[in-house]
Amino acid sequence: MKTTFKVTWISLLSTIVTLLTHILADTKYHPSFILKTPIVDIPYLFLIVMLLVYFLLTLLFIGINQMIPTTKLKKGIVFTTLVSIIWIILSMYPSKITSFSSFLGSILIILVPMSVYGIFLGYLSSEKKVEFSKRMPYFSLVSIMVFWLLFRYLYYFMDGDEPKIKDVKTIVWFLSSGLFIGLVFSMFKMYINSPALIKLTWLFNLSATIFIGYYLFSYSLDTVFYSIQYVKISFDVLGVMMGVLLTIIVDKYKKKMVYPS
Repeated sequence: MKTTFKVTWISLLSTIVTLLTHILADTKYHPSFILKTPIVDIPYLFLIVMLLVYFLLTLLFIGINQMIPTTKLKKGIVFTTLVSIIWIILSMYPSKITSFSSFLGSILIILVPMSVYGIFLGYLSSEKKVEFSKRMPYFSLVSIMVFWLLFRYLYYFMDGDEPKIKDVKTIVWFLSSGLFIGLVFSMFKMYINSPALIKLTWLFNLSATIFIGYYLFSYSLDTVFYSIQYVKISFDVLGVMMGVLLTIIVDKYKKKMVYPS
């Protein structure tokens, strides 16, 4: 009960901080998702979505925080920074970035509330500190990156409304997105020191929550959500999981080569 209370309050406070950040940024909400009152307009769908996303992310953090190799208060910042990287890079689609101010705004509107959320999570994290000596998993990074790029590229052929990857800015964003997504999930894979099946379960839950959370967050603002975008979410998660699965198989094969039975 005590943990449930903490998770709920952290989710509520983080949602309020996020709302205040968007108010300061003068965010325009989709008219269909605003509850008009005599005092203030309430973006009810945005609040519901963010509360749900923070609640799920907090539960995932509770499950893996003891494996994050840093001190108690820093664990939350590490976790939210990794999530923020994916949300920021996905939000920087070239058609949405028209100036330096829009570029900076895309970063701050996600990074500021997520940093505050990370501080809240720090107080919820475990005192346990693990020793960590692994090197950057470059194969894992490249594997996840390549599979995500392949599935996203396939999606572009299916959705006629998606801008095609032709100009330099779009190509740079496309490759950068794959690189950062590969980096983030290879870091999560490296942190989660568990048997293969449990590791896959945690990574699936993380990828599904991060991607679904981002698209729900975008939809609740001013973006129309088409049914084909369920395919985009599925492909994002599938691309990550295929890359993770390949690296786990390769890791097991390497161990058999070094320690044959």
